Amino acid sequence: MSSISEKNISYLTAEERKQYLSELTKNQQAILQKYKRYKINSTLFTQLNQKGAFWKIIRQDVYPLYDVHNPKKSPLICACGKHVKFLYTCESSSGSKKKFGRNHLEQEAQIPLSVVKQVTHINHQIDRGTDMIISKYHNGVRFPLSKYTFLKRKHLLNQLSPKKIELFEAFCVANLPLYDHDKKILNSLFADEQDRISKEKNRQEKLKQDKIQQRLRIKEEKEQQRKQENLKKKRNDFLNSLKTTFDEIFKGNEDLIEGYGLNRNDIVLQLVIYYMFNRGKCSHGSCITLPWQINEEVKMLIQGSYFIRDLIFKNDPHIILKLAIPQCTTKILKIFLTHQVIIPNKNGELIYK
Repeated sequence: MSSISEKNISYLTAEERKQYLSELTKNQQAILQKYKRYKINSTLFTQLNQKGAFWKIIRQDVYPLYDVHNPKKSPLICACGKHVKFLYTCESSSGSKKKFGRNHLEQEAQIPLSVVKQVTHINHQIDRGTDMIISKYHNGVRFPLSKYTFLKRKHLLNQLSPKKIELFEAFCVANLPLYDHDKKILNSLFADEQDRISKEKNRQEKLKQDKIQQRLRIKEEKEQQRKQENLKKKRNDFLNSLKTTFDEIFKGNEDLIEGYGLNRNDIVLQLVIYYMFNRGKCSHGSCITLPWQINEEVKMLIQGSYFIRDLIFKNDPHIILKLAIPQCTTKILKIFLTHQVIIPNKNGELIYK
């Protein structure tokens, strides 16, 4: 529901007040009377106007061509210096006259001219508090029950004075709309609590997300650790396979190692022998891998494995792989053929003796 401006609801004529009051029950009227607000202001406004402090209107002039974008074109000028569309000539009880624009006349006290006239001429009493409530009630505004119930359940009304709590409870029972000031208090308490709830919800959500992220980090760390361990195991298994194959081939031929100055820890030498004998699976009487295939397999392994490449260069930083591999293959092949570790068969194939 759209809000009703205070200018429209704070002051009613005698006829309007009588009509609006008739819409309330006797109990509602009693509660409104008991908790009436703005008594001092209402009395003061009434006294001022009845004593003639508020000017009586004796003439009204209108400038129909008034332009809000260029008000200075209007010949009608208020006592305050503003160019206006409506100009009221007013006379005080002392007989002095002044000219006021509509805003100057109405907004200074925020009392409509129709009410001012009644106060001046028929002794109508201004009752700002009553007029505010019954105008709201007439326009369909009722007590903000949902917010009040929420605050009451949360015990947030306890921070208010006992009299204020009593007023809220009475207006709640009577289902009367609140005074603007009291409505602001209720809205402020409600907004503060909603803000607190929102912040707490965000805090809890952040904690939840932090825990989820922490679990994901731990899981990821464990997964990375598992992968590293598996990779390490594969590398160790592979290196062990190289050494096992090397030891197996030179078993009983250890003199060849010393005789030809071979280094059993030379990773290139281990790789060549490993691939020469079918990745360590070559049995006696089976064909060995051809030299060009050995070279290709070792090159492919080195290209795809940073671990092997780093290990080779760690042992020999000045090595030139594209030369070292075929040279090593040729050298070992000659040694094994010379000492009949490898022999040709009748088909001309090289077999492991």
